[in-house]
Amino acid sequence: MTTHLYTCLACSVGFHTPYLQRDHYRTDWHRYNLKRKVADMPPVTAEIFAQKAIAAQDQSNAEVEKANFVAECRTCSKTYYSENAYANHLSSKRHKSLSKDRPDNLSSVAVKPVKITKSETEDISIEDQITQKLANACMLSPEECLFCTHKAETPDANSSHMKNLHGLFIPESNFLTDLPGLLRYLAEKVAIGNVCLYCQKLCRTLESVRNHMVDKAHCKIAYEDENSQLEISDFYDFRGSYDISDTENPIEGEDCEDWESVSNDSSLDSSDIGQLQTDTYALSLPSGRVLGHRSLRTYYRQYLSRPPVSDATNTHRAIKNGKPSARDLSMIGVSASQRRWAEKHINTFVDHRRREDFKTMMAFRNNHQFVLSETVANL
Repeated sequence: MTTHLYTCLACSVGFHTPYLQRDHYRTDWHRYNLKRKVADMPPVTAEIFAQKAIAAQDQSNAEVEKANFVAECRTCSKTYYSENAYANHLSSKRHKSLSKDRPDNLSSVAVKPVKITKSETEDISIEDQITQKLANACMLSPEECLFCTHKAETPDANSSHMKNLHGLFIPESNFLTDLPGLLRYLAEKVAIGNVCLYCQKLCRTLESVRNHMVDKAHCKIAYEDENSQLEISDFYDFRGSYDISDTENPIEGEDCEDWESVSNDSSLDSSDIGQLQTDTYALSLPSGRVLGHRSLRTYYRQYLSRPPVSDATNTHRAIKNGKPSARDLSMIGVSASQRRWAEKHINTFVDHRRREDFKTMMAFRNNHQFVLSETVANL
């Protein structure tokens, strides 16, 4: 009997109980992977995260010790704050000459160690910047509104407030099993990542992302594509939407990982319901869903465009919508070749008419001038 795993998509790990999942959401590892997910970067494992934390701490301590180096030369009565400057001073002629003239106890050099506090050991690396941002981020509880400063008594009351006031619609609410977990995840996405819930726009602060969602009417959860659905699928349980008999022969083992759902429509006859039908690359469940082999997911996930619409269909649609033009109405029933022939002759007729009008105008002008010149000659 298989148990349901509560997975974390940001870290790509699974848990057997929801309590372990909630405790995982409070760890620095999850918050670090959440920031990497916002930046479109792959998650890191717990071992790699621990190695990065130790390496960053060691590097920070070494740089702090180097930056806080203090050495005093008693012979020359000088203090140096850099190892290179101190080494150059020891090799200088002035220091050597003064060291010969003074006793050995006065030519010694005292190095003053400096205590370094935790606030002074902060490094400007990316990991530390992420850690500092997480520490300074305003954490929101499941009882706090994502779009304003309202705080409800329970997560259900908070969900009702966001639905009535901001229009937040939680998709597939009938199959939602962990409302506080969903609200906590959305709160981390808004408060820590400063990311819009709908368009995934990255903002600078919590107030800026709240203003963006309210102004752009983005107070809703993205649920259109497959990636958006998988992002919040950990808080849902869709096993009640289909009924598969336990008495049938289930597919167990590693082979079931190579199958994925490619169709929601039923392709079985009523007489075939209740038994599994399989072939090389497809598996038909009793519920009517069709599972396709993972090797063919490239073909299953492609989005085919609609076939081109003919001219007759476009003309009929334009007439039905009541928006036909006079030119389209005059060409109804005329083929494309006939239309081109008619347009060519129309253009030729227009050009010929323009030339004839020009000749007529020039003839009128010439005849008028001839009459005037003849009248003047007679005078």
